[in-house]
Amino acid sequence: LQHLGSSASCLWLGMSCPDYSRATLLKFVRTLRIARMAQAMRVLRIGRIIDRHADDLFTVMLFLPLLKTLLATVLVAHFFACLFYLFSQPEFWTKEEQQFVASGSIATWLTT
Repeated sequence: LQHLGSSASCLWLGMSCPDYSRATLLKFVRTLRIARMAQAMRVLRIGRIIDRHADDLFTVMLFLPLLKTLLATVLVAHFFACLFYLFSQPEFWTKEEQQFVASGSIATWLTT
C-alpha cells in the first residue's frame, strides 16, 4: 500500500478515494490474494515432500541427539586445544622452561 499513498486508507474508512478508483484497489487486493494462495500452495508442496520422505527423516531424527552431542564434544575439544596451543607459545614459558629449551634439555613440540 506504500505506492498507493494516503488515499488507500480512505477506502477502509468508507470515504471516496480521490486518486484511485475502487476497481484499481480491488485489483490490488486480488493480486495480494493470488500471491498469498501461491505461497500456501508452496507450503503444501513442501508438506507433501516431507510426508513422502517421513520414514527416512524418522531414521535421521533418531541419530540427531547423538550427532548434537558429538558436535558439542568436538567444538569443546577444539576450543581447549586452541587454548593449549596459545599457552604453549614461548611468551607463556616460565624462566626455567626457557632455560631448559635454550640448553637443549627438553624439546618443544612447537616449532617457532
